[in-house]
Amino acid sequence: MMLSLPIAWPFFWHQQLPDANELVLGFDGDMALSPGTSKTLWENIHLGMAVRRKGEMKFVGRGFQMRTIDYGRGPKLSSVIPWGDLNTAYWQTNIPNICVYIPFSGSKLEILLFPLVKLVMSIPFVPKRIVAKAAKIQGPNAGKRANKGVQVWCEIKNASGKVVTASIEVPNGYTVAMDGIIMTADYLRDYQGKGGCFTPSQLMEHTLAEQLPGAASFKVL
Repeated sequence: MMLSLPIAWPFFWHQQLPDANELVLGFDGDMALSPGTSKTLWENIHLGMAVRRKGEMKFVGRGFQMRTIDYGRGPKLSSVIPWGDLNTAYWQTNIPNICVYIPFSGSKLEILLFPLVKLVMSIPFVPKRIVAKAAKIQGPNAGKRANKGVQVWCEIKNASGKVVTASIEVPNGYTVAMDGIIMTADYLRDYQGKGGCFTPSQLMEHTLAEQLPGAASFKVL
């Protein structure tokens, strides 16, 4: 539904615990949205938030399994969101249970009213008007992107209860997406491997994330 950062972090964490059956991703950073991301959000908000359970996408409420996460900048109350990593992380790892979190900036009232928001947004003419307005917003400019990095956090767990937690700091999400696309295209110029559909990390493994301009290294916590 929203901006995805499908570069290589799930692949890295899966290598730390290959028999994992649960994956929790978290993103803490500037969440200023582009017109395209805003439009996608409002077009699909009537579906609700989302998680992956037993390999299937499940739509849930705004306050579903909220938890406090320390992304590396102090503990923050966080909520699940329907980001594209629910798909890309699943394609990369085949882990059947996945959640994606960001810090929660709303209120209890927002959680209580969310079912009403979903209902209103299911009326055809309502999302059309909101999407038209969303298309006119200004996304983060180069200056804002340069000064707003993202802390990517992950918790991975297997059936016996073993947990591995790690993090990596990367530039703004839109910058990561742009650089990742360019790096992937450059890699494919001389690619001689098998054909098909792949995420970037399936082609270039987890080191791609650490090779991004301005990215730090993975840190197991």
